[in-house]
Amino acid sequence: MFKKNKIIIAVFIIAFVYSVSLFKDTLIKSVVTAAAVRVTGAEVRIDSFSFDILDSSIHIRGLKIYNPAGFPREILIDIPRIEVQYDLSALLKKELHLPEAEIDLKEVAVIKNKEGQLNVNSLKFSKKEEPKAREKQPEKAMPMQIDLLKLNIGRVIHEDFSVGEKPSVQVYNININKTYKNITSATQLASLILAESLRSTAIKGAEVYGVAALAGVAVLPVGVASVFMGQDSAKADFDTNYERAYKASLEAMDELGDIVKADKNTGYIKGRTQGIEVVIRIVETTARKAAITVSARKYMLPKPKTAEGVLYQISQKLK
Repeated sequence: MFKKNKIIIAVFIIAFVYSVSLFKDTLIKSVVTAAAVRVTGAEVRIDSFSFDILDSSIHIRGLKIYNPAGFPREILIDIPRIEVQYDLSALLKKELHLPEAEIDLKEVAVIKNKEGQLNVNSLKFSKKEEPKAREKQPEKAMPMQIDLLKLNIGRVIHEDFSVGEKPSVQVYNININKTYKNITSATQLASLILAESLRSTAIKGAEVYGVAALAGVAVLPVGVASVFMGQDSAKADFDTNYERAYKASLEAMDELGDIVKADKNTGYIKGRTQGIEVVIRIVETTARKAAITVSARKYMLPKPKTAEGVLYQISQKLK
């Protein structure tokens, strides 16, 4: 009888600990989401969140920050994975000390609207606004310290609707893996992520560069006057038939500019966007696969970012 009672008590304790763990996961997920909203001023969603007491780790999956008010309700920053090691003793003192963190950033989508405004400049931490005297002061944020940050960045997509009737779309494949030390605030972390994503692009007017400098992040944008010499094309293979690939390419070119020539039999499309000549070639590799190559040039100079932008637009239509 005594053994039976011990088993019942053990089962009860395990169930209780499991319930508390689930409660903590939900609670901390809410805290993380609220903190991200407070810093960005935009809608934030997290697909899944797990909190492991045994190895002092936090696992976040599918963190998405949406465009701020005034822009389409689309994802601005897509972070599929975040891994964090935390200091429990610091948490008990209401301090956030992370000995190590790793962030996998898949994509940043920068939009310039018809009025020339950038979505990234409308994020709360990018604004240089002073609080009004009568306004209620925001609650003091929990002290934060990240000893070592590993940041992996995929690509930046730039859609410019200010250039005319047709938008300009460019894709910058950043593909960097960098390590940083001593991050001391949420604003510094947010500005670092965004400024590091944009600094290898030719996107001008992003106020986050100034915010990053004030926050102690030494990153500067690349000058737009620099000339990129190299291959003028972007290529990708798609799991789709030739008919669909050709149609998607034709629609993408029509949306981004003007179609000069199109030949379905040879899979050849020639167009023009923002004064740049674009050539799209579609090749059927198998019955259900097609290879699409986009090349772009202006005055004989290669424009690989425009080529990647057109290819990206095609890939969106083939989703």
